[in-house]
Amino acid sequence: MTLFPTPAAILFALLPAAVAAGSSTEDLVQRYRPMVDTCWWAAQIPQARQDCSGLLYDTCSRGEPDGQATVGMAGCMAAEASYWDNRLNQEWGRVLPLALAADAQESDPGYAVRAEKLVQAQRAWITFRDAQCGYDHAVFGAGSLARVVYPSCLAEMTFDRVLDLVAVVADLGG
Repeated sequence: MTLFPTPAAILFALLPAAVAAGSSTEDLVQRYRPMVDTCWWAAQIPQARQDCSGLLYDTCSRGEPDGQATVGMAGCMAAEASYWDNRLNQEWGRVLPLALAADAQESDPGYAVRAEKLVQAQRAWITFRDAQCGYDHAVFGAGSLARVVYPSCLAEMTFDRVLDLVAVVADLGG
């Protein structure tokens, strides 16, 4: 079950996607994802995965010709947010079937609501994330950093939610 598109996804389409000539957000994700993937899968304990947050942005902003300019920073941060959004959807694809299976095994129907509650929580979280990031963006008004703040907030909050879902997967025996 995909819970998108959201206002965040719409904003990605409006963000300046070109950091270097011809580099879209997806191009940047593909270019810099191997380092983040390596970090993610090499982490032996969940806390070690904290080191993976911001890695795509840091590598991108140092590797792209305009990476230190506002437009480049915004593009690299949009790529970071997109990476974690993709990872969120992967974890969602793991957690929901586990919750459904746990519900099917529950002998008391009153407790066979894990999947339903998880979907409600995810929808509420998306609403909260988008509102919070919208607020953070509004604080900067028309300032140039406003272009970086929104995707930065999306990336950070989505990364944290990915870790939450990883923990739920573990709790459900996955």
